[in-house]
Amino acid sequence: CKAGGCELLATGSDDQRVKLWSVSQEAGLTRSQTADDAAGSLDGHSVGVRALEFHPSAPVLATAAGPSELYLWDMESQQSCCAVGLEAAALGQGETMGRVTSLSWDHQGSRLAFATKNCS
Repeated sequence: CKAGGCELLATGSDDQRVKLWSVSQEAGLTRSQTADDAAGSLDGHSVGVRALEFHPSAPVLATAAGPSELYLWDMESQQSCCAVGLEAAALGQGETMGRVTSLSWDHQGSRLAFATKNCS
């Protein structure tokens, strides 16, 4: 997380959760950490989380799972502030989309792009 002195690393996994890890420049990740060491957990996805991207200037994390789930998380409250159905936003009628594999904010943080793996 890059905004407001936030020192977090986020990871997604098949358990449908986003784990938050506290990281400081002094300590770094100097030892193996287990799920019990996590600083927090973001729950809401119904399938494994495959893509995550912190906003470049605001305390917001975008996460994606499966072909259609995109959440925006307020990192100060660690609550979902927005959920977007990607298939309806990106595709025409009758088209199908594979799972989201990557997210990326533009440098101003005004647009969020995503890539998918075509499953057809």
